[in-house]
Amino acid sequence: MNSVGIVDVNSILQVVSADAENLRVKNAVNSPAKHDEQQGFTLIEMMLVVALIATLSMVVSPSLSAFFQRNKLTSEVNQFSSHLQLAKSIAASQFTYVMTCPTQDRINCTGNWQDEIITFTDQNNNGFVDSTDKILSSYKVSLPVKVYANRDEVRFAPINTTMTTTATIALCINEQVKQALVISNVGRIRLELDKDKVNCD
Repeated sequence: MNSVGIVDVNSILQVVSADAENLRVKNAVNSPAKHDEQQGFTLIEMMLVVALIATLSMVVSPSLSAFFQRNKLTSEVNQFSSHLQLAKSIAASQFTYVMTCPTQDRINCTGNWQDEIITFTDQNNNGFVDSTDKILSSYKVSLPVKVYANRDEVRFAPINTTMTTTATIALCINEQVKQALVISNVGRIRLELDKDKVNCD
């Protein structure tokens, strides 16, 4: 925020407030009867209100924008995490490989996580959807959230194996508003709490 701009507005408020007070005192002295009858706002008083609103807008607007950005990001992270949790659960309960990856044709994985993201059973573990597989869910991250991952896909292996893909998936709006999901080789999904480890490029 521009500190010079704030000082100028405050100075204006002080001058306008003083002028408004002087005008009220003058009117009270010269026309006490008429002053008592007047109930409306003077032009100076209206200018004072407008200046106050402008000052409050400059202070509140950035904080409000950041609040909405954080809520948006949290919602997207929760949705992404729910798809990963589904993949993990199906892999364990049905003792089969399950993949989560971005796609454009719902068959092959593209590696671009801004594409539609599908979760599907991959019974023969060949890395794409074929006749023996089933798409379990689909999801697309909405802008302005962008996704950065160190893997083109995430594979969840059946229980008691260590063939699950290790991956870090970062969801970012900017360098201040960002989160990441980390998947271990045994399928544990956690939120990265250290923002310095969340890579948005």
